[in-house]
Amino acid sequence: MTPSDLELIRFSMILPIMGFLIKITMDSWSKSNDNDNDRYAISSIVQYSLMTLYLAIIIGLIVKQIRNEAITTTPNFNCFIGILGFLLLVYVAIIALYATRYSKLQYGYIIPSISESINNWIMIPLWILIFYNMHNLMDCQKTKNCLPTVSFCTLAILAFGLMQMYLVNSSFNMLQLWPTDDIDFHK
Repeated sequence: MTPSDLELIRFSMILPIMGFLIKITMDSWSKSNDNDNDRYAISSIVQYSLMTLYLAIIIGLIVKQIRNEAITTTPNFNCFIGILGFLLLVYVAIIALYATRYSKLQYGYIIPSISESINNWIMIPLWILIFYNMHNLMDCQKTKNCLPTVSFCTLAILAFGLMQMYLVNSSFNMLQLWPTDDIDFHK
């Protein structure tokens, strides 16, 4: 990888971190102002947009490097990139969910019965594992000593991604059945 690509990968790591911090800040502001419940959905859209941007940058740079034959691909590396593509689609679905069902999801719920904090229990370790695995894969590219098999870390990322996909799928299904009169109950 070229030094500029590595710098962009390292710099872009700030996007998901900033998205999470922005969400925490906006959500805490919403809790202090009882009339600002709509910020929960907005903060989620901002957070997932920044995560989506990070994943798109990473996938784009890696595809560019694979085309230039500057990266040694292994089953672990290929699986990791596939999982990042899967997460990109999950996060686009979450953004679409919040954008299309904004009025129902403005209270900070992915599913009306599951709070955002449960999703954070999935997302925080997921992103720690993504950063850790990305660091290991970039390091092994320098030393040309990459694992030939799929690592536990890569499989754990897939497991957390599947949990988030389950939440999104359940949310879309629940919102088809959830009556709109329940929104007035929260106000």
